[in-house]
Amino acid sequence: MTEKTNNNLNNNNTIGNDKLEEYLVAYDEESIQKIRDEKMQLVTANEFFGLHQEKLAAERKSFRPLPIYIIPSNIAKILDEAEVTDVYFDIPKEVINWVNELKDDYINWSGRMFLVLAYCNPLTSPKAFTNIWKFE
Repeated sequence: MTEKTNNNLNNNNTIGNDKLEEYLVAYDEESIQKIRDEKMQLVTANEFFGLHQEKLAAERKSFRPLPIYIIPSNIAKILDEAEVTDVYFDIPKEVINWVNELKDDYINWSGRMFLVLAYCNPLTSPKAFTNIWKFE
């Protein structure tokens, strides 16, 4: 019998000793042969998980979110001066006027109202998340 090399997928370089058929039960023979022919690198689930975790950690480290809340700086200044600290607060009249400029356009009006409430909320304010707020 002649031995054929198996593209470095096993220790002694003979076909049949790499046991791919055992590990890749869900694959058909053609797919397994393609893996052999193209010298595809196979990894275990644990290896993949470890590499994936490293990749995600690197992405988290370099992640810089774009500003998603854009509010005019004069409105932000008014809200800062109001020092809202209570759940029940009076929104300054200048801010109400700015919001109500769009009273005929409910979608944009509600967007402005949301900005005001998000700005005043300690969980979403610029003090809590400086990188998602932009002042114009």
